[in-house]
Amino acid sequence: MRELGQAPRGRGRGRGRGRQQQPLGGPAGDTALTTFFPESGGAAGAQQQQQQRQDSVRENDEIEAQLGFVRYQEGPERLGWLINMHATSLVDDLGVERSAVDYYFLEADGGTFKSTVLFRPYFYVVCAAGREGDVEAWVARKFERVEAVERVEREDLQMANHLSGAKRQLVKLEFLNVQDLLSVRRELQPLAKRNARQRQVVSAYAEEGEGEVEEAVLELREFDVPYYLRVAIDMHVRVGLWYDVKAEHGAVTLRRRDDLVQRAEPVVLAFDIETTKLPLKFPDAQTDMIMMISYMVDGQGYLITNREVVSQDIEDFEYSPTQEYLGP
Repeated sequence: MRELGQAPRGRGRGRGRGRQQQPLGGPAGDTALTTFFPESGGAAGAQQQQQQRQDSVRENDEIEAQLGFVRYQEGPERLGWLINMHATSLVDDLGVERSAVDYYFLEADGGTFKSTVLFRPYFYVVCAAGREGDVEAWVARKFERVEAVERVEREDLQMANHLSGAKRQLVKLEFLNVQDLLSVRRELQPLAKRNARQRQVVSAYAEEGEGEVEEAVLELREFDVPYYLRVAIDMHVRVGLWYDVKAEHGAVTLRRRDDLVQRAEPVVLAFDIETTKLPLKFPDAQTDMIMMISYMVDGQGYLITNREVVSQDIEDFEYSPTQEYLGP
């Protein structure tokens, strides 16, 4: 190790079905369920926030292109080893924002590229028994932001007889983007919580399917799954595997190559930061200093030291804890 020196997604409305998407990439969903631009200021405010997301997407695309990850959206099929994924957004030819995921690939010859896959975010609504059709029709009428509504059957571990194979019927709401999902969720969640409280008091009333249709909304499910993870789960996409990536008519598809088991050889950077701290305390960024930063790139180790803390030179050294993990 060398010392370097010093470091101080039925029924659909068809809204926004453009023929071809214009990629804009960017942070529209990996943390969008918790950190997004809240909609304020009416339509003008929403348009401004969308424009901010688009600008951020363009900036990210430019930076990633400079780093070798140019978006693949046409041409012959490509083979790549998946190394990362990141939520983003696209705007179609009608100007409608759609959520998507950027996938980053390493090719067998060392080349790199990224591709973008569209996927509708969604969540489920648990309804009072026998009221699923009523809720489905009510949602389709009330919420313009809902792109598609359908009834599905899923296993529900909260059902007393779920081990017998019984399934529960849920209403699935699909959206074009995460922002629309969040907007509808904000309206439905207080309603579901209120109905759940009333159901605890008068349980029979809620299950008999009586009352207004709004009272049949009992619970929301899977609304808090991060978008990029939702896509990975539903599409069975995993980092560290080979995929055939194909772009056809503006749509990108991934097909896993189970016959390829040999891993690619990415450049690996590992680092560790050591800081000062008070006894029995965690480091405080306001008062503690970085003592040293060690890092390795392709098996070669380096050490950066803060001369205000470590004044003496550190001789080159080797550290191999086991034969499996050889040091520099």
